[in-house]
Amino acid sequence: MPGLRTLLPALKSIGSQESKWLRLVFASDGEVATQQQFFNDKGLHEYPYVLSHELGLTYQIGRLPYGVLIDASGVMVAQGLCNSREHVESLFEAQRLGVGTIQDYLQREQSH
Repeated sequence: MPGLRTLLPALKSIGSQESKWLRLVFASDGEVATQQQFFNDKGLHEYPYVLSHELGLTYQIGRLPYGVLIDASGVMVAQGLCNSREHVESLFEAQRLGVGTIQDYLQREQSH
């Protein structure tokens, strides 16, 4: 999880800043002992941590770290690879624009 390791401070910061509407949930599909050690070492006790291979398959995630933004009614509204704070913030922008990804928005704008 090298990508997530470097992104964790930014995610925690975003989670604090946006706590009125955002709830961070972390997920992985690795070995239980390895994930438990990561969870403990990174101090993730205040966040839900899901260990599920099926979750990645359901969201068709091919590369990590990956972010999925789900609205209050349980509908996925944005998704994408998240290697930086800017990538995470692009999920919020995609939601604001009403598209699944910023790439979807750019493709839509180019076709007009």
